[in-house]
Amino acid sequence: SSEKPDELLMRCVDVILEGLFPHFVTATLGKGRLKHLFFIRNRRMNKAVNYFKAYVEAEIQRKRGETEKTGLLAMMMDSLDKDGNGMSDQLLNDETVTLFLAGQDTTVNTLIWFFYLLGKNPDQQRRVIDEIKRLSELTLTLENIGQFKYTHAALYEAMRLYPQAIALSRDAILPITLGGKELPTGTTLIMNIVETHRSPVYWEKPDQLYPEHFLNKQDRHKFAFIPFGAGMHSCIGRHLAEYEMMLIIITFLSRISVKTNLDVKPALSITLKPERDVILSATKINS
Repeated sequence: SSEKPDELLMRCVDVILEGLFPHFVTATLGKGRLKHLFFIRNRRMNKAVNYFKAYVEAEIQRKRGETEKTGLLAMMMDSLDKDGNGMSDQLLNDETVTLFLAGQDTTVNTLIWFFYLLGKNPDQQRRVIDEIKRLSELTLTLENIGQFKYTHAALYEAMRLYPQAIALSRDAILPITLGGKELPTGTTLIMNIVETHRSPVYWEKPDQLYPEHFLNKQDRHKFAFIPFGAGMHSCIGRHLAEYEMMLIIITFLSRISVKTNLDVKPALSITLKPERDVILSATKINS
């Protein structure tokens, strides 16, 4: 290929993410028996996975050879557990793959939906920008980021309306009763996050951008909002992703406001991508 390594890597990531949805369907609903229906797609995906894994392994080895190690990968390489043990090569490889795949597409898509929603809702955008202006002297640290309460609530609304994980699946390890129905061990349960996040049972304005959902204290079910999953298998990168997105949002909206007249719908995928490019008009904010 004439593509540069980084360009080829991103194309492989796209192929992997496109292939994950049919893989999820066949593995979950068909228990793997339907995978032959996607033979060509699976072959492309396997080729992309192999390239991606080789790239990650090479990057780890390159980082090991550096005299001064910086960046997230270096931090993971230097991390120790409570017993003073570092990550094994396999664990380091697995965590790097997880962070790159699970943390790249989901974060980018969430930010796209966030700016799209603010571009469609000028009143809420104005409140976000006013808050950012009011707190402009703050250093954007982990400790201070929590003071941007309305901005954070608006980000949560974007994740509520367009959660990146559209569903979660779990296999019952014991017989359970759900909704009056007896389910045997091994039953696969699919939790529809999109419908849960827009249920009028839990949300005052289920289909609108309404940050007050997360500002007004409400007696809401603890699993009514699960963009990062829940329980012991919830997303390990949640706090990193939130901090990263808040930094981008605050930095951008301290200088530029956005507007759009487009109506964009989500496309069905392993993550909730927009069906097409989101075009926004940008206006410089006068200080």
